[in-house]
Amino acid sequence: MIHGIVRPRSDILNSNILNNSRRRSAVFDRYSPASQRGPAGQALIALMFLASAPGALLAAPHIETDTAVATAGYYVLRWSAATTDVEVAEFTNLGAGDPGIIYKGPDRATLISGQPDGTRIYRVREIGTGKSSAWSEPVSVTVAHHPLSRALTFFGIGAVVFLATLTLIVRGARRSA
Repeated sequence: MIHGIVRPRSDILNSNILNNSRRRSAVFDRYSPASQRGPAGQALIALMFLASAPGALLAAPHIETDTAVATAGYYVLRWSAATTDVEVAEFTNLGAGDPGIIYKGPDRATLISGQPDGTRIYRVREIGTGKSSAWSEPVSVTVAHHPLSRALTFFGIGAVVFLATLTLIVRGARRSA
């Protein structure tokens, strides 16, 4: 009973159904698929599809080294990446064969040592769940160890300095005794 007017039971039911359908419509509009929302919704679906494609939207990371010529026997590679995991590949010749993956994981740098003389080329790419970025621009490092003659010369000079220091210590100890 509304304001003294008796409404038939069927009228009350119809009114409730209408109100419920309006509520459902508002909920449906809020959570409906984007494809039913016109061009903006369709663009959103296209963007989500592109984002799920392999290699999509992952920019190639940047890689750098601390030296172009390594004579000390070691060098450091550093890279920047947006995701958690990367692959670092080493090439001896960029156009020949598959790269050797020397690192795979979340780090942003690695120390390379123990390489024989020659030029190494490195590239990095981001890897994610089911997708990976393009390889970065290559960075090259030339390993050129000091010649053996130079190493032996430094060893000889070190031996002479050691023996001279030992002689001074022994003579000083004898004079003070």
